[in-house]
Amino acid sequence: MSADPAIDAIRARIDAVDDALARLVEQRAELVREIAAWKAEQGLPLLDPERERAIVARIAATSALPEDAVRAAFAGILEACKRAR
Repeated sequence: MSADPAIDAIRARIDAVDDALARLVEQRAELVREIAAWKAEQGLPLLDPERERAIVARIAATSALPEDAVRAAFAGILEACKRAR
């Protein structure tokens, strides 16, 4: 904790957002597991690099954050979801 309650309050809000982000990534990983199972049943390739590029491009195009930062963040999210299979 800092000596400034205002900073502590903002940090608490940041922590809440971080917790929500972690839950959303976990939800995404579960959906990836579902589609991976479906693709396996259908005999389809599990990875779709073009889909991944489209996801990152779509998010980067609509985000107020710098494009390189969005691309880096989503590269990490996509990799984490693949590894969670």
